[in-house]
Amino acid sequence: MIKNELLVDKNGLLNLYPVFSKWSLEWLIRNRRIPIVKIGRRIFFDTKDIKNWIDEKKIMPYKEINYEKQLHKI
Repeated sequence: MIKNELLVDKNGLLNLYPVFSKWSLEWLIRNRRIPIVKIGRRIFFDTKDIKNWIDEKKIMPYKEINYEKQLHKI
């Protein structure tokens, strides 16, 4: 999905991840909820940082959480 591009602009990010709307992306930027790279007045996104940010937002199913808790007790 992500090519060899390291930095993408807002439109590039919207093309890579259509789940974002323009409004939601602007809100995330304005409230510093998403990692950005600012060069002068321009805003870019590191595709690796965005992938990691999305991975951090994942919610594990309940069964997997209980399984991991049991493993750590041993």
